[in-house]
Amino acid sequence: MQIEKAALIVNPAAGYNTGKKIYKDIYDNLSSHFNNLDLIISEQAGDPVRKAKEATESGYNLLITLGGDGTAFEVVNGMMQAKTTKKPALSFIPSGSGNSFLRDFDIVTSDEAIDRIINGKIRNIDMIEYTYQGNNGQETAYYINILGTGFVSRVAEMRLKHFRMFRSFGYTIGVLLQIIPLKKDAIVMELDGKPYEANNNFISICNSKYTGGEMMMAPRAQVDDGKLDVVMLNDAGRLKLLNSFPKIFKGTHIDVKEITYLTGKTLEIKSPAGLSILADGEILGKTPLKAQVLPKKLSVLI
Repeated sequence: MQIEKAALIVNPAAGYNTGKKIYKDIYDNLSSHFNNLDLIISEQAGDPVRKAKEATESGYNLLITLGGDGTAFEVVNGMMQAKTTKKPALSFIPSGSGNSFLRDFDIVTSDEAIDRIINGKIRNIDMIEYTYQGNNGQETAYYINILGTGFVSRVAEMRLKHFRMFRSFGYTIGVLLQIIPLKKDAIVMELDGKPYEANNNFISICNSKYTGGEMMMAPRAQVDDGKLDVVMLNDAGRLKLLNSFPKIFKGTHIDVKEITYLTGKTLEIKSPAGLSILADGEILGKTPLKAQVLPKKLSVLI
């Protein structure tokens, strides 16, 4: 792919202002490898969505995000909102709290990400489209990493409100605190039309392996296999959840009998409680939820 027009979209606040500290050096480095690289700075909430939409409609064919999983989520959704069928390729440089998605590609540092941008190749990966109950009724969005309900979304909400400064370790704090008032939710789920009912602790609908930094939620997931990897924990008590938690860092939690690991292409979740939804590190809307895989919909330079 010939990169004729590229942009670096920066979230300065990502990773507790890490982006603000490093973006100038990164821009200077990348500028020496691209003939035409523009710098786009996020200045307020929602800017990555708006600016990615505008950049897509302006004909950029590569958007590089500097931020975390939440910034990538916003850029993906801005790109998909654009009124053009031709979409740019995306690349990602980590400066956020979790940076989970890039771990599937063995990228942890910004230097590793820059090397892939300069020397990597275009891959087509899956994207997940989902509809949910938003403030204005039924809304549609997209994600590339992971979506969760139940315990995982409550952990993320606590971390975002109180422990953001601890970066990925904030998720571990949230897990330990959310075990105390452990809640289970009655859910009805359909995966490729097959029904499931459960007294559920959490559901994670994964496109990639990792969440919360180093937690390997879906060890069998592949970003280009055309499948959702669905990890459910059902009817587990506090002790079982506490004992199982360390296993998530190696992916061996899926051997716990209360865990169900499924794959499919379409999914629906309903719950009388109206469960909050966590998508790529952002709390967004509530169930009922519908999700479907868009196979190899997104081009990434990685």
